[in-house]
Amino acid sequence: MTKVVTVLLALMPALAFAQAPARFNVPVEYFTLANGLKVVFSEDKSAPVVLVEVTYNIGFRSEPKGRTGFAHLFEHMMFQGSGQVKKMEHVSMLQQAGGVVNGSTRLDYTNYFQVLPSNGLDLALWLEADRMKSLDVSADNLKNQQNVVSEEVRVNVLNQPHGSFEWLDIWQRANVNWANAHNFYGDLADLEAATLDDVRSFFKTYYAPNNAVLVVAGDAT
Repeated sequence: MTKVVTVLLALMPALAFAQAPARFNVPVEYFTLANGLKVVFSEDKSAPVVLVEVTYNIGFRSEPKGRTGFAHLFEHMMFQGSGQVKKMEHVSMLQQAGGVVNGSTRLDYTNYFQVLPSNGLDLALWLEADRMKSLDVSADNLKNQQNVVSEEVRVNVLNQPHGSFEWLDIWQRANVNWANAHNFYGDLADLEAATLDDVRSFFKTYYAPNNAVLVVAGDAT
């Protein structure tokens, strides 16, 4: 023990003047475009990879009455093609560029993201801009995704061992206000009754640039 103490005492002067570790710092910039789109930009050149994410201010809680399940429905509709992009090409084009892509619906927002090599940044931004501007809300796409989402509700919620308790019953029994007390996953009657006018109106209202946030992070130059 004495030898250990002696060595530590000898090292103390050197330890006292040791350089403090560099402080971790992530630069983040915030700005808003003329069309109302909020942008969050964070550059990090530690790896040649970039994230592009668009988050829309619409989720399970903020669905209007008679439109339960629409937030989830639109998560699927956003991959069905747009003005310059055919059905499911958004995914295939990003995968061919070496990226991964997905989306999710949450209580208060719906987000779409892609992570890919930094030389694919322009492609990712163009794809997001095209479907924000000109999503293909056609009768065929709507019918197809109504069936897909309805089947998800049956398989993932209604046919589970505990039935609809987690997604439906607990919220509707524990709350009285519409935002927290309605069917989050989507009432099958609402989903099946959706018309093209309903869906186009929902898209125009909630998928506008001024209701969205664009995040670009990583090697973005």
